[in-house]
Amino acid sequence: MKIGVFICQCGNNISGMVDVNRVVEAAWRRPKVVYAATLSHLCSEPGQHAIGEAITAKNLDKVVIGACSPRIHEATFQRLLVRTGLNPYLLEIASGSIVPGYMRIVRLPRIRP
Repeated sequence: MKIGVFICQCGNNISGMVDVNRVVEAAWRRPKVVYAATLSHLCSEPGQHAIGEAITAKNLDKVVIGACSPRIHEATFQRLLVRTGLNPYLLEIASGSIVPGYMRIVRLPRIRP
């Protein structure tokens, strides 16, 4: 199992309230996390491209996103996972602490679409 954690800065909307670098550092300490990074706008084309490249380069099979509410962009990130060959339901979007999202995703079986 290889988990990637991506934390959105959302311009200053999230990074102005949360120390995103500290969240990434904490993610690296979690078992099975092989990639963790913060990016400016994960939902944008460049952000999605960076996530897709990391999924491919690190052979990730599960993804945790720290960003806006899942209602806003869950479908966007699920489509990205499909494009990279991952099961779109092996995605957790955490709009608060990433720990609950990590705990859910680590327990899910690895299933390809």
